[in-house]
Amino acid sequence: VGPKRVGTFVTSENVILCSRQKSAGEKICTLQSTTLVLGMPREKVTLYQAPKDESSPSDLLEFPSALAPSFEFIYETTSTQALLYRVASGDSNSIHADTSAAELLGVDESRPLLHGLCTLGFAIRAIFGYLGDKRSHTFVRYLEGQFTKPVWVGDVLGVRIWTHETPNCDQRMIISFIVDDKKTNITVVDRGIANIQFRTPLEGSTSDVVSVHSKM
Repeated sequence: VGPKRVGTFVTSENVILCSRQKSAGEKICTLQSTTLVLGMPREKVTLYQAPKDESSPSDLLEFPSALAPSFEFIYETTSTQALLYRVASGDSNSIHADTSAAELLGVDESRPLLHGLCTLGFAIRAIFGYLGDKRSHTFVRYLEGQFTKPVWVGDVLGVRIWTHETPNCDQRMIISFIVDDKKTNITVVDRGIANIQFRTPLEGSTSDVVSVHSKM
């Protein structure tokens, strides 16, 4: 639970276990999500920092942001981007359809706020574009990113990608990424990490553990 200027972020984590008889209780994936409670005053919120069970990959990886990226993709979001994602995701929060987010943040902005996960989706789209023909046999094992600035519909996003060596493991690739607002050159998603696994179509996935983490 973390109070911010715009409201309070409440982060929850769910662990999905297998119910099949042979693999009962086996961990399938971990889902972590953050919900924004608008207008909740700081003084009425009790800050809670959940204990950290394990180190995040971003804590261990040296980010090469000073170096030229392996590749960069540029996407221009449309004026209806948030409305389309709103329908697809089921997130009916009004901040993605009107200017209430700008009013709460105290900024001069007449556009709706784009979903954070939609922005993260552009990063994944860039990674798959970088992988090319390999993407049809690609499994995203771990994904993490830190949202640093809001994104508004119509913004132009630049996704910078770096690859990292994975010694003695041809079936894995570690990719770090940063998402920037190309109009302002401000970073909107920092310290992004994607753990990529390659597989053949015949390989199963029941024993894989998947994690998705977002930070604000």
